Amino acid sequence: MKNTISTTWRHIRRSPYQAMAAIVTMMSTFFVVMVFALIFLGSTVLLTHLESLPQVTAFFKDEAKQSDVDSLKQKVQATGQVAAIKFVSKSDALKIYQEQHKNDKLLLELVTADILPASLEVSATKVQDLPSLAEVLKSSSAVEEVVFARDVVDKLAKFIVGTRFITTILSVLLFITLTFTTLFIISLRVFVHKEEIETMRLLGAGKWKIFWPFLLEGIFYAAASATISGIVAYFITPVIASFYQDIFLGVLTLPIPITTHLLVVAAGILLGVIASFIGGLIAVNRYIKV
Repeated sequence: MKNTISTTWRHIRRSPYQAMAAIVTMMSTFFVVMVFALIFLGSTVLLTHLESLPQVTAFFKDEAKQSDVDSLKQKVQATGQVAAIKFVSKSDALKIYQEQHKNDKLLLELVTADILPASLEVSATKVQDLPSLAEVLKSSSAVEEVVFARDVVDKLAKFIVGTRFITTILSVLLFITLTFTTLFIISLRVFVHKEEIETMRLLGAGKWKIFWPFLLEGIFYAAASATISGIVAYFITPVIASFYQDIFLGVLTLPIPITTHLLVVAAGILLGVIASFIGGLIAVNRYIKV
């Protein structure tokens, strides 16, 4: 193993400009992967938040009793589709109304707690479950009206499904791109050292003995590229995200935690190792016939 590492280091030291070119080439791909990963993580938080926002609200009749409310809450929770459930009493509804119209004294004087209905606000674990929860709420005789924005929910559900599908496809494409980039770099390195490889073959070296130095070289490039890209992304991503901070205030946290970046860099290095192994194996099998 020591000889393999020394061979790898000798390859890098003897051709520093090629090594730098390899790192820069891989770094451009890794940078896209890093930024995309951070955006994906941010969008996951955002989508989770958006999923919890849509609510179906059941307004109770004036004669509804607390036992009716408790019974309906248990029935809704039994569906296993509830993310959160909140009972809003008449007095709570009045406080909300007063807060919303605190600058209009006339409206505040006209409304009392007696004329506002108590309600049950239900958030679903999945936006697709809201219609079925609405039907459960409608089944109660104590409920006067059930309200939820069906069109908004349907569009949001399609948006979430579409976004997750696109991110999955892009993740696969980026990995394929990284693998082919690594394949090209290692293939070039194999070609550059073809005379050394021929000498090793004449001395009876097996395919794996020849393969490992190039694999470690690819891993070195991947690790260096992932680390540099992670550092650059650490400063660039918050700048990009800051443009949307006013829109998603309270949902996205800036600056992005350093632990998140370290996890992304670690995942990038792991991705690079896997891509290096696949690309290196293909390159060796193609150019080294042992």
